[in-house]
Amino acid sequence: MAIHRIDSKAPAAAHLAAWLNLVGNTLIIGTGGAVRLTGSGLGCPNWPTCTPESWIPTEELSYHSLIEFGNRLMSPVLVILAIFAFVVTWKLRHDRKDSFVHALLIGFGVLLYTVGGITVGFPV
Repeated sequence: MAIHRIDSKAPAAAHLAAWLNLVGNTLIIGTGGAVRLTGSGLGCPNWPTCTPESWIPTEELSYHSLIEFGNRLMSPVLVILAIFAFVVTWKLRHDRKDSFVHALLIGFGVLLYTVGGITVGFPV
């Protein structure tokens, strides 16, 4: 497997999109770990809202709901970052198919993560 240097001809936006997606996906691993380590899973009793009346944690809920809600907030951020990567690599799709394919994989990965998050929220 060959290691490719960063293409200096690629637009700065493509480099930015790659770094932001790396940071965003690293953060969601961290926030997911915080949910797991603190036992905050389903700290908000309802999904996708936190309570039947509120999308955000209320004062009656514990710190667990804040930890879980922080993790929930990462999903829309990752969707935006994936769309940004797709848009900036769209013009490169003929010259740099690898970059475009990576952007598509990021988007599909975020979709799979979202489906996993939805399934966790439903009781069995």
